[in-house]
Amino acid sequence: ASSEFAASVSENLPIKENCRESPKHHGNNRTLYPCLAGRQAISYSYLMIDTIGDFATRIRNAYLAKHQKVEIPHSRIGETLGKILEKEAYVGHLGVENRKPRKMIVLNLLYTNGQAAIDRIEYVSTPGRKIYVKAKNIPKTLGGYGITIISTSRGIMTDKDARSKKLGGEMLLRVW
Repeated sequence: ASSEFAASVSENLPIKENCRESPKHHGNNRTLYPCLAGRQAISYSYLMIDTIGDFATRIRNAYLAKHQKVEIPHSRIGETLGKILEKEAYVGHLGVENRKPRKMIVLNLLYTNGQAAIDRIEYVSTPGRKIYVKAKNIPKTLGGYGITIISTSRGIMTDKDARSKKLGGEMLLRVW
C-alpha cells in the first residue's frame, strides 16, 4: 500500500532524479528537497540554514504543546546551547542519540506544578540581523532572573560568565 501511495505521489510531483532540483520552501529556516529513487519511494532531506532559530522554535513549540521531551537535529552549536540550558536548569537531561540518517539532540523538558521552566525563549541575533554587544553593555534579561546566551571569542556562554570574563560578542538567545 505504501508503494502505491508513493507511486501516486510521484506521479503528481515534478521531481527529477537529482535531489536538489525541486526545492520546496518549508518555513523560514528549512527547505525541503524531495528525493526520488527510481520513482519508487520518496524521501525528504532538510537543508538546515538557521540552526539556532530552529533550536529555539522547537523548544518553544514543545513547551507550548506540553511535551515531556523534544528532539532537535544535532549540531555542535545546538549541543552547546542545550548544555547551557541544562546547566541553568531550564531543561532536564540532555542526550545525543546516534540515529540514521542524522544524530539527534534529545532534551527532557522541565515543569513545576504544570508550569513550564521556560516562559519565553527569544532568538536575538538572526542571520539577517546580527547583534553584537560589548562586555559592559550586555543587558540583564528580566532584571537578572533570565539569561542571555552570547557567542564570544572564547566560546558560547551566559551573560554572567561573559561579564565576569569581560568578553563581548554576538547575542544569540534570551531565555526566561
